[in-house]
Amino acid sequence: MRLTILAGLALATACANEHEAKRAACERRVEWMRERIGEAARDDEDPGPIPGWARELRAQIIARHDPTGRAALLGDGVARSLEGCYGIADAFRAAARAPAGERRAAMAQEIPAAVSACQCRGVDVEPLTLFLRMSPAG
Repeated sequence: MRLTILAGLALATACANEHEAKRAACERRVEWMRERIGEAARDDEDPGPIPGWARELRAQIIARHDPTGRAALLGDGVARSLEGCYGIADAFRAAARAPAGERRAAMAQEIPAAVSACQCRGVDVEPLTLFLRMSPAG
């Protein structure tokens, strides 16, 4: 019985440590996002470590010259980056309500806070950051 209790305590401690490590990793990613999201991305800059699907979609976006087609592809990229952080919709609405010229700053404040609240679950932070930076937010 004593061994069972000790094993249970060890498991609980391991789970708590793993949770804390995931939380800390998420916060580092959110801080990285917060530092970058406020500035527009240039087509010629290195996008950094992003998955293959995001790299391919980025190339398609850059190749599109019509704003409507580019916006549709950006929307696809953002949607694919968010497959489970449902609270982020409020953050997008709040950023969209910001006055023209202040939307990128609002996005830089609202979106990282929502990703942090989701603890990065359901969010592909790096591609999301890239596609938001590529958006024509004013």
